[in-house]
This record gives sequence, C-alpha cells and structure tokens, in this order.
Amino acid sequence: MGKPLLLLADDDAAVRELLSRAFRADFEVVQARDGTEAVNALQRISPDAVVADHMMPGCTGIDVLDATRERAPHAVRVLITAHHSYDNVVSAVNRGEIHRFFGKPLKPVEMKNTVLKLVRDRGEEAELKAQVAALREAQKSGTGLTGLPMVLMADGDQDHATPLKADLERAGFAVTLVTSGDQAALRLMSTTVDVLVLDLSIAGLSSLEVMRAALAVDKDLQVVVMASAPSAHAVMAAVNAGALAFLERPVDPKELTARVTRANAERNRRRRYGVLMHELMASNRDLRAKEVQLERTQFQVLEAIIRALEARDSYTAGHTDRVSTLSVRLARHMALPESQCEAIRVGALLHDIGKIGVRDDILLKPGPLTAEERELIKVHTTLGYEILKDVTSLQCALSMIRHHHERMDGKGYPDGLKGLEIPMEARVVAVADVMDALTSRRPYREASPPDVALDMIRNWRNTHLDGDVVRALEELHDMGEVHPILQFQIAA
Repeated sequence: MGKPLLLLADDDAAVRELLSRAFRADFEVVQARDGTEAVNALQRISPDAVVADHMMPGCTGIDVLDATRERAPHAVRVLITAHHSYDNVVSAVNRGEIHRFFGKPLKPVEMKNTVLKLVRDRGEEAELKAQVAALREAQKSGTGLTGLPMVLMADGDQDHATPLKADLERAGFAVTLVTSGDQAALRLMSTTVDVLVLDLSIAGLSSLEVMRAALAVDKDLQVVVMASAPSAHAVMAAVNAGALAFLERPVDPKELTARVTRANAERNRRRRYGVLMHELMASNRDLRAKEVQLERTQFQVLEAIIRALEARDSYTAGHTDRVSTLSVRLARHMALPESQCEAIRVGALLHDIGKIGVRDDILLKPGPLTAEERELIKVHTTLGYEILKDVTSLQCALSMIRHHHERMDGKGYPDGLKGLEIPMEARVVAVADVMDALTSRRPYREASPPDVALDMIRNWRNTHLDGDVVRALEELHDMGEVHPILQFQIAA
C-alpha cells in the first residue's frame, strides 16, 4: 500500500515547503498555492488528509475544508489559523467539520504526527468496513441494544434547557438533565450515554475535565458543546479535546436536535464497527494463528539465508546478530515504543539480506574495494528491498534494508535522503552497523577498540550519523553495555 495522499493549501511558499518537508516521509504531498487551487484539486484527487491555511486569496481555508467534507468526506480535515477570531473558529467547526486546529507559529513535526495518527485511525476503520461487508446484512439492527438513545445534557440554566430537552424527547431521545459538571461526571460513571450535550460554562468540574474523563472511559461517546459567546480559544480547545460540534447560546431546539441526531448516528456507526470487529476477530482466530505460523516460517527461512550469507565470509559471521542486538539496545535506551523496537530487531537482522546477490569476488575480496566495486556492492540495499517488498509480514523491515546507508547530510545511498527524511529505524541501525564494522577484524585491517571506534563515530555526528542515536551509543558505552555485544572482545 502506498503512502496516504495529503493536500496542503497555503499561499505562503515558505510555509508550504516547511510543511512538505515534515510530511513527505509519510505522505504523498500535493501542494496548492491558494484556496481556489485547492478546491479545484479536489475535482481531480481524493486526498486522505487536507491541511489548509485559513487566510488565503480566493477561497479561505474553511471554504477548502467545507468542499473537502462534500467531495472527500473520508479525509482528515485540519485548519491552520493565525487569527483565532470567534466567528472563524465556529464556522470551521460547523461548516468544515474539522478534526484539528493548529495555530501559528507552526510545529511541523507535531502536526505531521497528529495528522498521520488521524489518517491511520480512519484507514483502519475503512479496512474493517471492507472486511465486514459480508456481515453487515446480518447486523442491520446496528448495536443490537434496545431502548432509546441516551442524551446527557449538562446545563445550569433550567429555562434554557427545558425546551431543548423537550424537542430532543419528541425526536426519540431519552434525555437526562444535570446542572453541574460534578453531576455530569457522576452520571457518566453510572449510566451508558450516547451523546453528551455540554455547556462550556457549567459550574463545578470544568467542561473540558468532564469531556476528557468521559472520552477516556468511552472513546465512542459523541459530544456537542454550547456556550454564550466564548473565546475562539475555548471552542478550539473543546474541538481538540473531542467535541463534534459547537452551538452558540441561546440554542435553537431544532438545531440542537439536528446536531444530536448526527452525533448519535456517528456513535452508532462506531459502535456497530466495534461489534463487527469483535465478531470478525472471533471468526478469524484460527486464520490468524495460521498466518502467525506462516510468518514464523518465512522468518526462519530468511534467517537460514542470512546464516548462509555469513558462512560465505567468516570475517562477517555474527554481524547481523550483533547489529540487531545493539540496535534494539539503542532503541530502548532512546525510549522508542516497544513495537518500533521489535521492528528494529527484525530490520537489523535482515539489513544486509541483499548481499546474497553480490558476487563472491567482490563480497569476499581480501582488501579495500575499488570505486567501481563499491558501486556494485551498494546495490545490496535496493536488491534486499526488492526481495522482500512483497512479503506482508516484513514490511516493517523495508526502511532499514533500503536506507541503512543513507547519511544525515544527504550524501548516502541509494536515495540520497537527508536528515529527518531518513526513517528513525534506519538511523538507529546505521549507528549499530558502523560500530560493529569498526570493531570487527577484516583481512586488510585490524579491529578498532570500542573507545577508538566511538571517537571516530563522534566525528561523523550529524553528517553521516544521527546525533541523537550517537548520543545514545555514548551513554550505553559509558554504562558498559556496548563492549559485551561486539566482536572485538573475542578477537582481542
């Protein structure tokens, strides 16, 4: 599967380039120079995410996100705004139905990570929808629950709340009215609620505290907020905390009922997918067990290939095991997620798999390579990638196989990636690979002691190797955890 498609709309070329650099490692980026160009692009492409600046010539960012909602409703919608005016924020919430706000000055990496998570969450939901298409007919009743959808309304003004409650009840909702944040929190702990209607100025626990606590317990709960002329920042904070819609007080009963109806439909959709996910997991348990066994078999075959590759050259025997062990130690010291550490373990074991296609007279040459021979051996990165690119269970390893010889200054190979364009996993493996190579004996040179190798690596910080990973290597070395992994102690 290819990278998700991002439509980036901003009339400032410098901002577009800044954000493109941050996003392009994980997204295919299409740039639009203004709002009109972005809206026209939506006629040709169906993006997975749209990031739009609010103030642009022609169509505003809100216009772009409104058009996105109509033409690519699956897309994640994000608004950049330097002017947090109340009207603009409310319009963005209710017209563009945006998923996140980002204010200026921008934090590109934070933006990329947030948008990527939203896109992945939506992608997982779409994949589940496709998987359970055959089951949907049997589950037409939706949740399988009985009774009316439950609305909890937290509003301290009884005169304001009474007509809203009555209209919701006429529309088929069961409504419980509370007058403080404390009461809302207690009710949420004791009752299953489908939609929470929350006044931002409610007494007691703050509305954001109530919302965050409720969503922590039930991530599918839908929240509609209302307030009397709040600041734009307050509305943005509510949306970023998980609110689906915003209404200004005094609220028209019919408008609230329409918003709650849409919120309840979203709640039922999420709940239905949850039920179907449970059934799908149960029905596919045996299939997954077989897939796991197949993945193990595939990896065992690859490990056998690696051992055969190392057997060709006694001087590199054990190299992949050492690189894998050191890579995982570095990743955990850097507090990378355990799933990423496991991917690094696999990728490091397989990083040189492409050398199986390198001729013996080059791979086993008892001396330094010529310039022409070095070019030939570089092919092992792309060859290894091609060998494994269609193996589903090893997709996590591909970035390390292809990119462990990239350099931070962009002078590496095969793709000349630079800095943060190089995947973190590949940057970790690169440091471990170099450390092991320097401390391993070759026919044409002796192994360098770890202290000497580390001094050499320090000189390559931020030009050849990632500075943060080098720092982690230094710290592990000072803790005495590097030397036991390396071949040097055996050869010494």
